[in-house]
Amino acid sequence: MLVDCLSTINLYLDALKQQFDVIQETENSCRLVTPFLKPDGDAIEIVITESRPGWLKLSDEYLTFDYLFVNGLNLDSNRDLYRQAESIVHLRGATLGGSEIFLETQEDNLGAALNNIVSAIEAVNYLIYKRTHRQKKSFSDEVEIYLTENNFTIETSYQIQGQTILHPVPIYINSSRDVVVSPLSTTSTSIAKKDSKVLAFTIMDVKIIRPNIRFLAILDNRKENRRKPWENMEVQAVLRNHVDLITTWDDRYQAIEFLR
Repeated sequence: MLVDCLSTINLYLDALKQQFDVIQETENSCRLVTPFLKPDGDAIEIVITESRPGWLKLSDEYLTFDYLFVNGLNLDSNRDLYRQAESIVHLRGATLGGSEIFLETQEDNLGAALNNIVSAIEAVNYLIYKRTHRQKKSFSDEVEIYLTENNFTIETSYQIQGQTILHPVPIYINSSRDVVVSPLSTTSTSIAKKDSKVLAFTIMDVKIIRPNIRFLAILDNRKENRRKPWENMEVQAVLRNHVDLITTWDDRYQAIEFLR
């Protein structure tokens, strides 16, 4: 039985080898078109270059991030997903540098290195389902997508230290902007009152030690029952006295102007 299994492995490897295409690009580099596929059915490609004597660099040439971007997932603008990609790549012995997945190896370890980088690329490609398999987007999701589509680098589920406690905030934008974005959505006036007071306390507590940080509130007014809670006079008064900019989803362009 052991002999039969080994024969099966050898037959598989022989068949797999025939499915690779090799394109010689320069004297010191070639492109491998592998039989391994991205979720859309296109082949994964690896460029192999001699980086220094005895060493080879295997790279996806930024194609993985390009594929995700074209399909609506911008990892460069989402710190949480970028860190997931970084962890995925690292666990497979490769490196994520900027938007490039690569691996350097000595020539005698090329086979294992090729297997590792293909595995890393496959796993990162499947992050596309973080976006495409969501059944229903929340208002916070809509705001995140809008900000990333306008080329802002966001951090979600962030925490900011105040004078008294550590405050969780839904969206934080740094890049020298130092802005907290709070998407606010409810159909209940009582919840709107509570959420506005929680936000006001967060702002007061954080600004004691970080006076230059700014807070932006985007109110969900996509439907009548979601617009009315934010029109409550008490809610309006609390927000106006503490938030640097209040805008609605219908006027969300104001948020982009504020951030720029």
